[in-house]
Amino acid sequence: MQSLIKDENSIIFVRKQKGIINGLEILNTGIRSGQLLRLGRGSFIPAHHYHSLNELEQYTVWIKAVAADYAQYAMVGNSAAILHNLWFHNSRPFRVEIHRRTTLFRKRTTAPLHLYNVRVTPDEIEVLGGVKVTNIARTILDIFRIHDAHSAFVTLSHALATNRVTLAELEQAANQCTWLDHLHEYDQLIKEIRYPFATKEEALAYSHAHIELEEKFF
Repeated sequence: MQSLIKDENSIIFVRKQKGIINGLEILNTGIRSGQLLRLGRGSFIPAHHYHSLNELEQYTVWIKAVAADYAQYAMVGNSAAILHNLWFHNSRPFRVEIHRRTTLFRKRTTAPLHLYNVRVTPDEIEVLGGVKVTNIARTILDIFRIHDAHSAFVTLSHALATNRVTLAELEQAANQCTWLDHLHEYDQLIKEIRYPFATKEEALAYSHAHIELEEKFF
């Protein structure tokens, strides 16, 4: 097992084991013995390592594994926020959020997926560590749609406080979107933002205390 090549998250990708002597045999032995946990069609992780991770680290592992199985697709929503190292909220039940470009989609992973079938333009996509993700402005917009305005407020607060996005970029992302439901409410959210906040819990508390999001938006 020690001879297998792992990435920075200790994920073992089958395609990277070709130069390892008896690599496939070692993989098969690990799978049969329960030492390896299957993540997707061609990715595994040592079970003992996976169970030593906290919830966020486990979430990141699943995102990276799904991204490897669907390299042509972009991670969106909370999954993109995590890869951007931004605060996120409302991640339960756990699922990897991925942009689906077509109606044809073959399941290649054991992870629960949220397939997001809305247009994403090439200029809204970045590559982080070899993984395609929506840029920060589009990520916040998608969190607003996929989850709720409170979740978007949390990620937006962190992005602004760390100078990762500008209000102009947020407005541009909103103007580019092809779905119109709640767009006016998203504009209101941008105008209501107050930052910086020390923690995501503080941002969420402000959101609930000062903005009547559920009543106003939904």
